[in-house]
Formats: sequence, C-alpha cells, structure tokens
Amino acid sequence: MAHISGGKISGSHTTAIDAAIPVVNFLATQESVKKIILGFIDNNAATGGPTRIKVIHEPAGMEVSVSGSGANQKLRVYLDSAVEDPRQKLEQALEGFTESGNYALSFLDRR
Repeated sequence: MAHISGGKISGSHTTAIDAAIPVVNFLATQESVKKIILGFIDNNAATGGPTRIKVIHEPAGMEVSVSGSGANQKLRVYLDSAVEDPRQKLEQALEGFTESGNYALSFLDRR
C-alpha cells in the first residue's frame, strides 16, 4: 500500500492498495476526470487471477472498484462536465488501459 495525494486526488484518505496505484495514476492523467477520491479498503477480497476493475456509472460520475492481491478498494471518480462526452471518453480510455495489462474490466450502470 502507498499514500497518494495531490493533483486530481482529493479527500482525507490517501492510502491506495497496490492493485489500485496504476489505476489511480492512469485516471489522474485523463482530461475527462475532474477529481478522484480514494475510498474504503477491504482486505478480505479473493486472491489469484487478474486485477479486476468494475466501473459503476452513477449520476455524478463513476465508482471504480479495484480488486487484486487479496484487497479491494473503491474509488470515486468525478467527471469534468467541460469535456465533451467525458463518460464515453473515460470508458474508452479504461478499455485501452486494461488491454495493455493483466486486468479484467466490467461496467454497470446505476444512473
């Protein structure tokens, strides 16, 4: 685990699980992302297999759940409304990011 802060990352909780660090760093580079809040860590997640990234669409943005190495962390990602179609741009960027590594990506819409 590591502490991450600054830039687009805000909130009082700055600890990220190892599996989430590359995802957070990637999200922070995206123009459609306005703010990232690191959330709850559950150390009772299953082990083995690829790192799993589940994106849940919500009205204000996305909840991104990252699971890997026996831990799970939730991230809140707020989108920049000044960017045209930020949700679709971020989805496409995440698909490209996950294809380049050992990741399993899924989407759920709660809007």
